[in-house]
Amino acid sequence: MVLVDSIGTDYERSRDLISLMQQHKLAPDSVARIIGETQKIGTDYEKARVLTEAAQRYSMKGSIRDAYIKAANSIGTEYERNRTLAAITKGEVI
Repeated sequence: MVLVDSIGTDYERSRDLISLMQQHKLAPDSVARIIGETQKIGTDYEKARVLTEAAQRYSMKGSIRDAYIKAANSIGTEYERNRTLAAITKGEVI
């Protein structure tokens, strides 16, 4: 994650975080760290891209789910926030 901290733009940061999730089977603590890294992304669209990718690839339970919801709620635009929150419920009975 230190390398990700040196990335300048939101697009580059989101692209690299998504690539990390696509290329590796990450442990739950690594997924939680990626979700935490989204707090450093200022663009709602890019933040939503990373979070929805995480929701599609990994189980969102317990503290990871709580961190995901917190990160999703930090998205300012209603459309991006709602689609990000909806991604966590896919496959669940609500």
